[in-house]
Amino acid sequence: MKVLCIGAGAIGLLAGGSAAAQGAAVTFLVKPGQESKLAGREIHIQNQTQNWQVSDFTVVSSLKDLDRDEVFDAIFIAVKTFDTESVISQLEKAMINFRSILCLQNGVENEDKFRIAFPRAEIVAASVVSAVSRLDDTSIRVEKNRGIGLSGKDEYVQPVFAILKNAGLKPQIFADMRSMKWSKMLSNLFSNAVSGILDMSPNEVYSHKELFRIEKAQILETASVMRRSGLKIENLPGLPLRPLITIMRITPDVLLQPLLKKMVAGGRGEKMPSFYIEKMKGSSRSEVNDLNGAVVRKGEALSVPTPINRALTETFNLILKDAKARQAFSRHPEKLVETTAAVNRI
Repeated sequence: MKVLCIGAGAIGLLAGGSAAAQGAAVTFLVKPGQESKLAGREIHIQNQTQNWQVSDFTVVSSLKDLDRDEVFDAIFIAVKTFDTESVISQLEKAMINFRSILCLQNGVENEDKFRIAFPRAEIVAASVVSAVSRLDDTSIRVEKNRGIGLSGKDEYVQPVFAILKNAGLKPQIFADMRSMKWSKMLSNLFSNAVSGILDMSPNEVYSHKELFRIEKAQILETASVMRRSGLKIENLPGLPLRPLITIMRITPDVLLQPLLKKMVAGGRGEKMPSFYIEKMKGSSRSEVNDLNGAVVRKGEALSVPTPINRALTETFNLILKDAKARQAFSRHPEKLVETTAAVNRI
């Protein structure tokens, strides 16, 4: 199996490194100037049951470096959602040959973008539910090996399934691609935007009565959009989302808050979520537009109100652009409570 892995972050190293460990011919595409961080070195994957050291792979920084006659069985997409258009543009210009795309990204709109751009390629969706940490340029650790969801045509899913299974990564196949991806996005919303806006840990967020209500509202808004769309809430590997959402709908807040605090904050520990990490790296872009923002866009199309997701999307974008706004919201939960309350009154 020939694989082109675009991206060499935690997920790229996990997917591409696991494929190489199972005998696939893997080429990593990295950013210009980053080749030396990976080329000629070993990838180390630490799992709870087994470790892998991989050195048999290729690294390029431009698609122009590839053999034009080479045919890749799969392209693994392991970049942030806001880089999808850039990746599509690079692939179109390079005119490389490939049979399928494995989309490892968060969000729910990437598969359609790739499908439209490359109608002859088969699209396989992946939802990485396991928690993966990058230790350095070539080393990652699977902190919680929950599993990886896969969905697509069986002919193209099975080779990836075999690689992940042999690597001990607990793959699970889902018949409904959209329900799987929306369910994964739903799980990504917990204590992400709120923590990122306020510089507060998940434990702090879920200990605060009003912030807990904001968290609950964004999740139930998303579940309502899914229901109107005819999508199922899937129980992803290690994440029983369906009963959790049912519990959130019927349980009084006085009982629900400590339960979710234990589940969400306890599951993360003191580790901060991805939106916060992006912000602290100084990024001017965020996946909030592809997660909470996707809920808003779909809600608008279906006439489902999503005021809390809209407020979180707009507020996060504001603090990325405005240093004064960032300071005003940092460690000030009352500011976000006021903002979401005002949106709800409109």
